[in-house]
Amino acid sequence: MDKKTTHMILPGLAILMSLIALSSNYDLSNVLGFVVSLVGLAGGAAYFLKNKFASTLLRIWIYAQIPAISRETILPSGIEVEHVVEYHYVDAGQAFTFDVGLTLGTKDGDLNLKVNVVPIGLLILFRLLMLQGLVGGAVTIKKFRQDNKLGDVFPLSGSVLRPVTLGKEKHWLLVELASPLTYSGCSNSHLLIKPKEDEIYKRGASAVVSYLVLVDDPAKVHDGVNRKEDFQFADWGLVSIA
Repeated sequence: MDKKTTHMILPGLAILMSLIALSSNYDLSNVLGFVVSLVGLAGGAAYFLKNKFASTLLRIWIYAQIPAISRETILPSGIEVEHVVEYHYVDAGQAFTFDVGLTLGTKDGDLNLKVNVVPIGLLILFRLLMLQGLVGGAVTIKKFRQDNKLGDVFPLSGSVLRPVTLGKEKHWLLVELASPLTYSGCSNSHLLIKPKEDEIYKRGASAVVSYLVLVDDPAKVHDGVNRKEDFQFADWGLVSIA
């Protein structure tokens, strides 16, 4: 699948998995699962409709699937036949689940205390979605400290071109500056930016302290793993993306 469309995987899965879960839960035997399915449908649809609440809904949909607490009770239904009934206390896994944990035997039946590990993979896709959602965003960079190395150039402005992998870190962004930045006699039309803390930028959030790495030629930045030694760290800056 093309990188330009990979960010659609998660919202597409949210819609598909939620529909499958709803089809098997039409009798509302698992109310929480039913509600989470509706959240998944809303989150997937909101993403494709470019609604600002999409990321919040998808995050709720993912995290709500992690706990899996239920009880299995054996009910007599005949002289020699027994019927096992499962009561879901907290279990909102959508369509595909893989539960890991333990089962406790009690006088009222088996108590299952588990976690669903499928959302771990969904969280990876969510981070990809968040990164791709920054593409095209308007970047503002303000100075972080008075004695910065770049001098009197702030505030800087530009736009996000694409996510980049630098060294072992995958959350860098390539930014095209509105005006070239001259540093040590060299003109730089682009920057690589990344929050100082290991996190992903959020549109509309407060500015965060970030690495500012100079890029004189964007052709040097490729889709694979870029070497840190090929680019020059300039300074820290306060970065926000609108």
